[in-house]
Amino acid sequence: MALARQERWDDAAGAFDEGIALSVEMGYPHGEARARYEKGVMQAARGSVAEAEADIGEALGIFRRLGARLDEQRAEQALARIRAEPR
Repeated sequence: MALARQERWDDAAGAFDEGIALSVEMGYPHGEARARYEKGVMQAARGSVAEAEADIGEALGIFRRLGARLDEQRAEQALARIRAEPR
């Protein structure tokens, strides 16, 4: 997340992808969802709307399956903000 805040987009994307892969390998779906959510937020910040929607949507599905209500609400709000922005 620090790399994304520094706008080091490529480094951040690689770190998020690694976090996703490790979480899947470890069987840690909440970690996977958090990494997907944060990657989506980063993608939205850099203007990659379709990719942002896809990753945050994936995260939202995982949060719902886990019953992680606060994370689910955060993801829903992020999707609503992304969809409300003019393209």
